[in-house]
Amino acid sequence: MDENFIPDWLEDESIILIPDDFESNDTIDISALSKDYEEQLLVSDLIYCLVGASGTYFKPDKSGKLVLTTKLRNSLNRSFIDFILPLCNDVSFIKKFSETHFTLEYGRVLHALCASLKVILSDFTQFIAKIESFQQLTLPMLASNLEKHFDTMHAVSELLSQVRNKRGCKALSIIYNYMTYNCKTDSVRKIMYYVFQSSSEPLLAFIEKWIYNGVVDDPFEEFFIKVNEAIMPEDYMDEYQGRFWQLRFLIVEKQIPVFLQQTSILKILLAGKSKAVLNICGEKLDKSTGLSIQSLQRGIILDSVLYSASLQLMNVMRTKYNIVHYFKMFHSVYLCARGSWISLLFHNSKDSMKAAKQKIHLSSLDVSISMALPENMQDIFYSDMEDELLSEQVKETFIDLGNNNKNDRTTYPATSTNWDFFDVKSRIEWPLILFFPQTIQQKYQLLFRNILLWRRLEYKLNKLWHSSQGIKSIDNMRSVLSLFTRGYLDFISLYVINPQWSKLIDVANKVRNIEDLFKLHDDSISIAYKGMFLNDPRLFSLISCILFLGFQFHKEVKKWVNSTSNKVTEIKTKKQLIRPILKIFEAFQRKVLSLISKLNEIGKTDELYSDFLLWINANNCYK
Repeated sequence: MDENFIPDWLEDESIILIPDDFESNDTIDISALSKDYEEQLLVSDLIYCLVGASGTYFKPDKSGKLVLTTKLRNSLNRSFIDFILPLCNDVSFIKKFSETHFTLEYGRVLHALCASLKVILSDFTQFIAKIESFQQLTLPMLASNLEKHFDTMHAVSELLSQVRNKRGCKALSIIYNYMTYNCKTDSVRKIMYYVFQSSSEPLLAFIEKWIYNGVVDDPFEEFFIKVNEAIMPEDYMDEYQGRFWQLRFLIVEKQIPVFLQQTSILKILLAGKSKAVLNICGEKLDKSTGLSIQSLQRGIILDSVLYSASLQLMNVMRTKYNIVHYFKMFHSVYLCARGSWISLLFHNSKDSMKAAKQKIHLSSLDVSISMALPENMQDIFYSDMEDELLSEQVKETFIDLGNNNKNDRTTYPATSTNWDFFDVKSRIEWPLILFFPQTIQQKYQLLFRNILLWRRLEYKLNKLWHSSQGIKSIDNMRSVLSLFTRGYLDFISLYVINPQWSKLIDVANKVRNIEDLFKLHDDSISIAYKGMFLNDPRLFSLISCILFLGFQFHKEVKKWVNSTSNKVTEIKTKKQLIRPILKIFEAFQRKVLSLISKLNEIGKTDELYSDFLLWINANNCYK
């Protein structure tokens, strides 16, 4: 390979190497020149400054502002220079901002803003090129031609000084506010509108991708919806799907733009969440249409997109995943709308439940449940034995949360048989888990366990039918307890559960907005808790005592029957031996009267409790 060498003709030449950032610090004095030539030099130098460069006679000071660095012969030129230099400074600032903030590290909004600034500067540069071509261009001519650009360029420069390093929607809010309140002329208004429209394109692209595809495309965290990375499948396992709707996608309050109302933000969030679920389910999504800030502000397109997304999601839930059937199943099983299944469960599992709690085989209980339920429900529901009593779980799960009564130290009595720990759980898969997350399933389970114990009490009281041995007081007491038990069960069924779930199922068949169904479902469960007296510590304490005394009554009657069912014990002795039973019954009556008294206080303003009082007093047992 030939070696590099310097040719002979170049060796004799002088070579001057000047660095790219070299600037002369010498102050050039042009006052010795003629006035015309001085003006010509100044005009030529200002032309450079007007396209964002620094001239020979105009250099930036420490603050970055251009200043004249030479003396003038013609003092009149000074006034024109002072008039034109602010425009040069504005152009220089705009140019510097557009170059330093153009990289994507500042986000897509500032990238789009800088792109619009480059267009503005390009148009302005072309305008300057036309002026430069004028023959015998003077300072007055230059100032006159530039006059219409002073307001626009200063407005842009002032706007950028407010934006600084703000990103995303914060920057857009600043631009929008400036456009709204600081545009005094049509030319300024027009250029600000252009800057805002150009800068908002990334936001529109983000919203469009979200509401039509359910995808959050925001790598620089500029916009108002984010993926909650704290909710991940590997962290929450089974709970992840249940938390998906409420917590997977969140609104970033500090990034909400000032030009979109809160209602619009919520519509955007809900439409995107619906599309995200449909996307995961593999459904075909609608094609996107063009958006504009004006269309978002008017809300018509958002209403249309939300309606379409919600309707598509609900139709998929109804037709492909049969959500209505699941509401019916939960109604039938957990809320015992099919009352016969509980009786079959008691009958089928009586042998299994006789074992010690630790030795109960759940598989045998699963068989009992399968035998008691229709075939289409058998694979969904299964048995479990809880570690806590119902009273403890209700207090932890609902009462403390609902009433914030952390000083409540009431002991809620309960029996301690295997049935007090028995529970039924369900296998719910995506996307139905959105309607039945773990929190909702736990509430259903508590409602079920409450109904189960009252059904169990009724079942036991019915078995005492022939246990009185001719003593009418035993029959009378049993009858009063049975009437209350049956009355409580009938009330929660006819007045609380059935009306609410009939409405819920009816709405589920035709509702278009998934949020409406979520709300109605939550409200129905809350009303069920209220109707069963589970959400008020005072009422729950009383109803738990009544339930406990009912089981104690059955236990004492069985003991009494076992000790007196012989030919030796006389009637008189049998009557004497019912005193423990009578004490329990009297305690039962006192608790019922206390419950009625409390409900009378509350019932003055609550129709639901008034209905219970009328129902339970139908036989005048407690008046």
